[in-house]
Amino acid sequence: MSDGNNAYHKKKITLDSLDKQILHELQEDCRIQYRELAKRTGRAIGTISNRIQNLVKKGIIKRWTIQIDPESLGYDFTAILHIKIDVVHINQINKELAKIKELYALYNVTGDTDIIALGRFINRRHLDKVIHKILAIPHIQRTSTSLVLRQLKEDLRVHIPQHEESQIG
Repeated sequence: MSDGNNAYHKKKITLDSLDKQILHELQEDCRIQYRELAKRTGRAIGTISNRIQNLVKKGIIKRWTIQIDPESLGYDFTAILHIKIDVVHINQINKELAKIKELYALYNVTGDTDIIALGRFINRRHLDKVIHKILAIPHIQRTSTSLVLRQLKEDLRVHIPQHEESQIG
């Protein structure tokens, strides 16, 4: 999970059409070979390699990963946890919540709650155990949980505008 405070200090990064095309192709299949990327973009393999290294160095590419079907591993419950806290302690609470492996996304939000957490769980007992772990964190006032009944869309890829230069940061 990234530290939201870093977002305020990042420099603007301009992506050209080649960078955007590379990012698009890598999001579709991060196993694509540089040779295939070079073929699709009409550029040399060395150019592709240098561009990817620069995208990694600039922090645009954060890591290489795969997408796994959670249900195939027994995670039958997805839940949205709304967490109300004593906001004076938000940084410490964020750090403690980030340690909980079942939570795959954490957001500081506006509204009736202060944090929204998305998590995957094997069964109700597993969910209950994690909720108790969350409530044991000092300065958490309460939680409210919504169970996901049906997943309509879950796509963590980032939309990359293809036709104009974009500013990142």
